[in-house]
Amino acid sequence: MVLDDITQQKEYIFAVFRLRLLIFGAEACRLVSGGGCMSTMTVRIPEEKRDMLKIVAGIEKRDIKEILTKLVDEYLERHTETLEIFSKPGWVKAINAGLKAAEKGDIITWRRNRTGK
Repeated sequence: MVLDDITQQKEYIFAVFRLRLLIFGAEACRLVSGGGCMSTMTVRIPEEKRDMLKIVAGIEKRDIKEILTKLVDEYLERHTETLEIFSKPGWVKAINAGLKAAEKGDIITWRRNRTGK
């Protein structure tokens, strides 16, 4: 098979990849992507921020995808504990009860709790 232009070559490569994904499932995706499957997501950001991101990526000689992936990883890492707390209904109830008690002024100060008075 002779592929005349770059567009045909790209289409062929993607078709082969999709076929392998159908045949071998997620394992093919892991092999191709280096460990995990990645999905595509469209994110709308203001033009000025997009342009600044392109400049920063150029200065750092990094791909925008790489920068955004790192930012998403850092964001999720910062929120992991919060997600764990929210996944436990008993903890959420206790936190809400504590917030309601604090709103009413029903609190125990650290000093009072420490001395036992």
